[in-house]
Amino acid sequence: MLGTVWGGIGLYFAYALDLWGALGDARWLTVAAGALAIAVAHGVSFVREYVGERAYEHTSARMAISHTGQQTVFVFLLAVPVAASESFRAGGLAVVTGVVAAKLLAETYRRVTDDEPGNGVFAAVFGDRDTTVDAPTVPVPEGDPDAVRTPDPRAVRMECACRGLATLVSRPAVLCALAAAFLAVVLRSPLALLPASLLVASVCLGAAGRYLRLGTMAFHRYGETLVGHDRLLDEPQWRAPLDVCEGSIPRRLIDRVADTALVELDWRDPGDGYWPDAAYDPERTRATVGPFAAFSDAVVALDLPVRPAERPEPNRTVAYAALAFVAAFACVPAAAWHVSHDPAVIVVAFLSLVVVGPFVVVAVYYL
Repeated sequence: MLGTVWGGIGLYFAYALDLWGALGDARWLTVAAGALAIAVAHGVSFVREYVGERAYEHTSARMAISHTGQQTVFVFLLAVPVAASESFRAGGLAVVTGVVAAKLLAETYRRVTDDEPGNGVFAAVFGDRDTTVDAPTVPVPEGDPDAVRTPDPRAVRMECACRGLATLVSRPAVLCALAAAFLAVVLRSPLALLPASLLVASVCLGAAGRYLRLGTMAFHRYGETLVGHDRLLDEPQWRAPLDVCEGSIPRRLIDRVADTALVELDWRDPGDGYWPDAAYDPERTRATVGPFAAFSDAVVALDLPVRPAERPEPNRTVAYAALAFVAAFACVPAAAWHVSHDPAVIVVAFLSLVVVGPFVVVAVYYL
């Protein structure tokens, strides 16, 4: 939400107020200094209050974005007169002052009515949407764990980078890339920065989201119970009864490059194997353990229901066959371009990616 407000709407207002023609002006320096100050202030508040003071325990995801959403609606209402009126463009200082005053009013109201939000008009516009629920708790056996293992940092970094880059092959990312190319090449408009910034934000959020789900975990074994513990929040996330767990070692290119492996657990015991975020059949629960560099030692220490020898070996015959198909399909548009130099061949080459893409995935999977 903050990325949408600061990136998207900020660029829109910069265009509407004709700030692009004053890139060397002191106004841009003040805007940059203000944006940096706001980012630092929000970061400090997040670390100190939301994480440090454990505000997440009584804040739902809907509440976390409601305040920013309210401000977004207010800013969108301002967007129409700013873009349509020359007087608004000439009086940009008045517009900025009004936005800051409205934000100050909202923050003041929220502080004054922190304990008693009220039921008036201000409460409807600026108040919180109380959607709190009791935070689910995962029971943990008493005493110290028998064994503790953490994921391999190098493999985690590689996986986060790959997960971030993987967002670029989604449909919204392709549309943003096409929009950025059209605005930059055809219209030569600075608005191309908007879809480009969304692409960068999607990569960063994809990598950060994967790190929060994998890199901050630690795995504790208490006898026949395995607990996934989040080190950042200092809270257990799931508990798996090892005596009823089924384990498998998936084939992953990252593990082959980093010489690591992970285990996917699957069990049918909703009473003892509680995982609050499982988007699966309620009778089954799944969790990921790893990746570990010293995989054999981790399997023994955590008593995982797999054997290290079960790690899948690469099937290079299938990979080489898939690469041969890729080369064959790639030769057709390359030969056509060499003979005719017809620009339409570029379209054929682009459409061939629809056929070549699956073969590339197969080749990488079986390497």
